[in-house]
Amino acid sequence: MTGISHKLAQRYLRAAADGLIRDNQRVILDAHLRECDSCRTEADELNTLEARLKKNFQARWDASDGPSRNVMTTIQSRSRRIIMTNRINTTLKTAAGLAALLLLIVLLNSAVGKLRNSFVLANTTESTGTTQSIQSSGLIAFVSIQDGNNYEIFTMKADGSELKNLTNNLATDRSPSWSPDGTRIAFTSDRSGDTDIYVMNADASSLSRLTDDRGHEDYFSWSPDGQRIVYNASENSLNQNGRLMVMNADGSNKIPLTDQPGSYTILGWSPDGKTIVYQGTNLGDTKDSRIMSANVDGTNTLDGPYFEGDGGRWHYQIHWENPEQFITVSLNSEQSTWGRWNLTRFFTTGDYTNYIGNNPILVTSDFPIVAIFDKIYVVESQDALTWFVYDGAPIPLSPWKFSEICKTPGDPKLQETNHVISPDKKHSFVSVYCRDDNGSVSFFLMNEDGTEIHQLGIPITNTNSIPGDISWSSDGKYVTMPIADRQNQELYLFDIEKMKNDPSVQPIQLTTDGGPKHGVTWQPQPKEEPVVIKASEEKPTPEPLTVQEAETLAGFDVLEPSYIPEGYTFQGAAYDPQSQEVTLTYASPSVDPIGQGRITISQIRRESPKEADLLSHVTPVPVGDVMGEFSRGVWIYESGATTPRWDGSANYYALSWKKGGISFMVDFMGGEGIPNIQLKGLRDIAESTK
Repeated sequence: MTGISHKLAQRYLRAAADGLIRDNQRVILDAHLRECDSCRTEADELNTLEARLKKNFQARWDASDGPSRNVMTTIQSRSRRIIMTNRINTTLKTAAGLAALLLLIVLLNSAVGKLRNSFVLANTTESTGTTQSIQSSGLIAFVSIQDGNNYEIFTMKADGSELKNLTNNLATDRSPSWSPDGTRIAFTSDRSGDTDIYVMNADASSLSRLTDDRGHEDYFSWSPDGQRIVYNASENSLNQNGRLMVMNADGSNKIPLTDQPGSYTILGWSPDGKTIVYQGTNLGDTKDSRIMSANVDGTNTLDGPYFEGDGGRWHYQIHWENPEQFITVSLNSEQSTWGRWNLTRFFTTGDYTNYIGNNPILVTSDFPIVAIFDKIYVVESQDALTWFVYDGAPIPLSPWKFSEICKTPGDPKLQETNHVISPDKKHSFVSVYCRDDNGSVSFFLMNEDGTEIHQLGIPITNTNSIPGDISWSSDGKYVTMPIADRQNQELYLFDIEKMKNDPSVQPIQLTTDGGPKHGVTWQPQPKEEPVVIKASEEKPTPEPLTVQEAETLAGFDVLEPSYIPEGYTFQGAAYDPQSQEVTLTYASPSVDPIGQGRITISQIRRESPKEADLLSHVTPVPVGDVMGEFSRGVWIYESGATTPRWDGSANYYALSWKKGGISFMVDFMGGEGIPNIQLKGLRDIAESTK
């Protein structure tokens, strides 16, 4: 017998009858049915029952008293007829008849929902706990037409409540963009006659105009720290004969980044906010296309360096590996019939002339590269998604076939995908549009290497386009997007974790006006830094002490190491009278306030208490002629958590041992750009402490 038990096969049969079976489950079930006569008989009976229900429903649908808004009136009318024509029956029989009729109505209305639209959308009624969780994820800003005005900018809470028109102006207001701290919204408006950039607070107060150039400032981007805005100033809405500019967030100190007229596309800011990367095309009198960078402090602008010039190449995505190194996804339309896609690595420092035309192309693909993660990228071929690592090698798993979703496999014109990567860069929200007779869109959550794929809800039908403006909440818990049928468009919210765990959960409808919506964007939320509890908690010291002063206070000899790694200098000693512990601190020049780049040596004249849970994270190691214990990691309290978790990947290393009635511990906390001092380095320090 293939694969699964009779009991599991029967469960899959019931899921199939409800339209909730997954594609991989369908394959397993079909294989089982080919070998199991009894399960195949049960499947035939279920199919016959479903066909009978649909046939009965269709006859009722065509009649005037079929399932409709008047269903309760119909029930009551039939109930009265039953009572009047069966007066001689007992009360029990009457009740039984009513119950049977109600059950029939429930079954038929269930069939109505499946036949009229297989995508059943949830309303905004949620439990109190869920509503509070959604609201804590911030506001949603979007553009819509309501109240007879032109395009306006609205905000609402993430559960659909408290809808507010922020602009309320007869002009066309578009492109809302939250400042990184979530307190302000920049947008474009033609209320002055030209298209300019404006900014306002999240409650619509303190509106101010940032640009007043003749022409169009349609494209702009906040810097990561929210202090600057880079924008494109062009002569017309087609982005022609424009210049790239940067200004302070209040509109002051406008600096030109380019001096050649052309069409400029903003690709992204460096993570440190010092550099902007952009693509310039139609520069001067040529059709040249270049990917370029500029420092936003005003240096190396105007004739600033470019990395690559190629008239046929168009860059679409940018992935920063560090503040001075990034990768782009680009299409070279001059190569092959369909064009050729590349991943290319660029550097924002160094001698740019050495890079022009010689940048290391990491990947070349004849099919579109639709998503890029850290060391992994995704290719969409005619009938599949395939995951690769940067060296071009496929990840060893089966490609994800469109034929499992769409009924038109092998034709690239009949399906389309949209990938939006999550804030943690570990997942993507994927919509797959099937251009069949009804037009349907399915939604999926995928992890970065394609090993986990979850379908979210059941497909939308009766739509003629793939959803756009997909936006993740900053905490990665929700996704919002406009979804349109043939006539109306509304905003919907996907509760990612809930829908991943329960395929029957549907997205929540947030709006009801039916008008067009775009520019959907979530309000950024303040990042809560995790509270780090080191394996041995350091005690605060009012003032650094000398070793002799610490010895006097402690009442025992303090041992000092004769070896400390190069670059670390003694910062002073500390004494905690409550625990009677002495701590010696050595720091590197790059030490920061939270302790990165710092070595501490602790001594206490009794055995140090140990956390019971820490015992599973330590490794016995010899320290001279005694046995010590080594650990790597920290205890972390996540936001909202009541108990900590052990993070064994953190760059915190500790070695403890006991000798001569004194307990010792030497520890080190690393950080970005600081060489790690691990077990060998800690043992060298420990064995030199005499």
